[in-house]
Amino acid sequence: MKVEITEARLSTADPATGRHYLQVAGDILTVPDAFGQFLCDRGWARDVAAQYPTGERKPGAELLTPHQLTITPKGA
Repeated sequence: MKVEITEARLSTADPATGRHYLQVAGDILTVPDAFGQFLCDRGWARDVAAQYPTGERKPGAELLTPHQLTITPKGA
């Protein structure tokens, strides 16, 4: 999928491949379809072919709840 970055600065990684992307607004890049849809869903990019919709960008912090948390004491 070819996407055009819409964020002023975007630094993210594809969870499937681990590849890191550092882009700026206007950059056009080819990414795996699933990752391109991930970017478009969040409004961070748009599909150049206009076959996948661009979601609404929601700025601000989100509350994340980890499934499991393990704390290891220092020196253990």
